[in-house]
Amino acid sequence: MKFSTSTHAVRIRRTFEMLKSQSYEGVSGVLCIDSGVSGPVVGMTACTHGNEPAGLAIFAHLLEDMDICNTLLRGTLFLVVNNVGAANLFFDLTAQGKDTSVARYVDINMNRLPKDVCTNDADTRYEACRTRELLPLWKRFDYGMDVHSTTMDIEPMIISKGDSYALELARGFPVRKLVSHIDRVQLNTPVFAFYGGTHAQVCAIEAGQHEKDTAYVNATMCAKAFLQNAHMLSGTSHTQITEYREFFIDGSVVFDDVSYDFVTLFQEEECVREGQVLATSSIGLPDVRAPFEGVLIMPSTKRGSEKIMGEEQSFISRPMRVRRV
Repeated sequence: MKFSTSTHAVRIRRTFEMLKSQSYEGVSGVLCIDSGVSGPVVGMTACTHGNEPAGLAIFAHLLEDMDICNTLLRGTLFLVVNNVGAANLFFDLTAQGKDTSVARYVDINMNRLPKDVCTNDADTRYEACRTRELLPLWKRFDYGMDVHSTTMDIEPMIISKGDSYALELARGFPVRKLVSHIDRVQLNTPVFAFYGGTHAQVCAIEAGQHEKDTAYVNATMCAKAFLQNAHMLSGTSHTQITEYREFFIDGSVVFDDVSYDFVTLFQEEECVREGQVLATSSIGLPDVRAPFEGVLIMPSTKRGSEKIMGEEQSFISRPMRVRRV
């Protein structure tokens, strides 16, 4: 996958180089913006996966277009490049005109962190060390938003922590799709699970497809509305959504052997029946079947040796329900 050569891409690269040179309390890739007025601590995090630069588009907009260092009304805003190492690899590969999909992480998926990552100092893999380095900062967040994008050209979505949505903070997002409970089902621990304390309000967004400018626009609109809803930025969003399509994740598809492949190219939100064969093995291992009637969310399009083993090939939601606010 090649990175866009659009104006967005130039701004994003410039913003990354600036953020990479910043540090806060000795932690690189962090910019702290303090309004000087009492208020919440908000963290916006980019590049948890290095090849997903939509969060950097947010930072570019806030810094260059909104002059956020001088227009933040209250509280403290942290702009954080979570996975500096992988993002650096992404931009190096971009400059060489090479496939950037390998820049998702350096050693391990930073959105599938081991349960003991915070206490296991013997784990010296890059993302594990980076997590322990960022953890004290993440814990300060009262509100947090982790920004992602997808390989498929699918509708943007808000992803909740458990099934609790802070929809008052998402008011004005250009997003109608909610995905809940995914962090309870996925393998290991997503990075936003470490944000804030018990009462912190956090979410992730999937802004759109990696290389599309629409993902950068979606991410920027979400971030601006997020700060406006927290009364940290003036104005209100013109986007008003009162009805959301919610997908409660209650299962996943994980292949135990590389011989498995999906029986067809499943589409996002494709409905499946309980017991339906989803994948077969080329060496005769038991079929993978849908555990219940539901909907496939983010099914992988990769086949054969291209598959990412040790990760979910798809999530399975209970039938879609409508949530009104």
